[in-house]
Amino acid sequence: MKNLSIKLKLALLVALAVTALVSLGIAGTLGVREVDRSLSRISEQSLPALNELVTIRMWQLKALLISGEAASWNPQQYESLDDPSAEARDFFAALLSDKRKIDQQLDNAYQLYAQRSKSAAELPLWEPLEADWETWQQAAENNSNAIAGLAAASDWAEVLQGSSMLKALTEYAAIPLNRADEKVSDLIDIASAAAQQEQREGQRVGKRASASIIGMFIAALFALCLLAWLIVRSISQNLGRTRNSIVRIGQNNDLTTRVDIHGRDEISQTAEAFNQLLGSVQVSLQQVLDNVGRLGQLSATTLVSARELSASATGQSEASVDMVQAIEEMAYSIQHISSEARGAREQAEAAGAAATD
Repeated sequence: MKNLSIKLKLALLVALAVTALVSLGIAGTLGVREVDRSLSRISEQSLPALNELVTIRMWQLKALLISGEAASWNPQQYESLDDPSAEARDFFAALLSDKRKIDQQLDNAYQLYAQRSKSAAELPLWEPLEADWETWQQAAENNSNAIAGLAAASDWAEVLQGSSMLKALTEYAAIPLNRADEKVSDLIDIASAAAQQEQREGQRVGKRASASIIGMFIAALFALCLLAWLIVRSISQNLGRTRNSIVRIGQNNDLTTRVDIHGRDEISQTAEAFNQLLGSVQVSLQQVLDNVGRLGQLSATTLVSARELSASATGQSEASVDMVQAIEEMAYSIQHISSEARGAREQAEAAGAAATD
């Protein structure tokens, strides 16, 4: 961390933040997909299978009810009527219409479920159910034919004979239908358990996805906080050391002190440049001090020479004064001699005049 620049540290922090966000997005996407798959299995497999089985069970019960209604028909209720055979034909015609509708709905529900893939738990029940279903279909067809014969009976004797046969056929058709109903009930229990299992699995997947996202968020937050703390710590420590060193240099005026360098970031590079500046200033100041020393020596030498020159000038001044005095004395003597010569000349001229006279 010390050898990384501040720009690189900040870039690393941003990269970690982006990576954390991308990771959270990926984890969230994967979690949503898992939950979606679980919900799809429930909505496309478990619940439709359960719904089809419940539909089969409902139409089976209605088929049993319509068959029971046909078998429970009591001819004594119609014997007192004017035309009992006509009433019987109307009754069985309506009953036949309802039975065929119920049988058709039951067959449609069965075919829908038959096309669906079966689990390992469903196969042992499905195979005997198919056999019971085929048996029931044949018996139901015979039963419908018997009802159709009653709906078309021409006289009361034929009605009585057909109703007796219908009761026997209804009892026979109820046997495979009851066996099929038991297996359908077991299949409903299996499908219901599978749907509940898928629901629990979906909840577990949702919780696991939520826990993963929360865990990754906490881990990313911790990593970001740790990295940010390390970056702030490295920057603040370098800034603190640099500031303290500069303040100490300013207070003590000690150019020999250097800033401690830790790392290779911009602050360390600034401290290194400051140390180089201090070194340059120290060298320049030393050169100035050396020049001042040499200038002092030169000044001392000049002072001595000046003093000697002053002493020599003083001696020459005294000699000049003596010379002036000598010249003044000489001039006075020359003036005195000139005066005496002039007096002598006057005396000579007077003597010459006297001699002439």
